[in-house]
Amino acid sequence: MITLTSVEDPPAVYLPLGRNDHKAAAVLGIDIEERSYITSSLFGTLRHLRSEGGFFALWRGFNAHIFYLIASLFINAACQIALERIFPGFLTRIIGRLIGSLALGRFAMVCTQ
Repeated sequence: MITLTSVEDPPAVYLPLGRNDHKAAAVLGIDIEERSYITSSLFGTLRHLRSEGGFFALWRGFNAHIFYLIASLFINAACQIALERIFPGFLTRIIGRLIGSLALGRFAMVCTQ
C-alpha cells in the first residue's frame, strides 16, 4: 500500500500554487481541483486492490516477506555466533543485525519496488 500511495500522489501537487492561480496551473499542466485518491481510506485501498488483483491481491509479497524474515534470522544468528568471542554481549547483536541488513538490503529493495 505504501508503493501505491507514493505512485498515486504526484509531486506536482506540492507546488506552491494558491486556489486562484488558474493561469499558472494551466501553464504547468496541473489540476488545482480537489482530488479523491484511492489511498485516502484504508478500506478503499483494500477494496481497490481486491478488485484489480483478485482475492489474493492483499497477500501478494507475503512469501517474499517470510523468506526475508527467515534469511535475516539465520544471518543474524550466524553473525552473533561468529562474533560472540570477539565482542561482548549486546554489541554482537548490533553488529549481527547490521551485517544481516547489509546482506539482505538489495532483496528488500527489490521487494519494495
